[in-house]
Amino acid sequence: MNKTGCPWRYLPKDFPPYKLVNYYYNKWTENRLLEKVNTV
Repeated sequence: MNKTGCPWRYLPKDFPPYKLVNYYYNKWTENRLLEKVNTV
């Protein structure tokens, strides 16, 4: 899910910093929030 084939540095500059996105991704996967959202 977190491997898209596009390095973060090639994304548009208005995307949030990688570390911020990674922080929330890890939090959401720890508490299974992504699973809950996908089942809705």
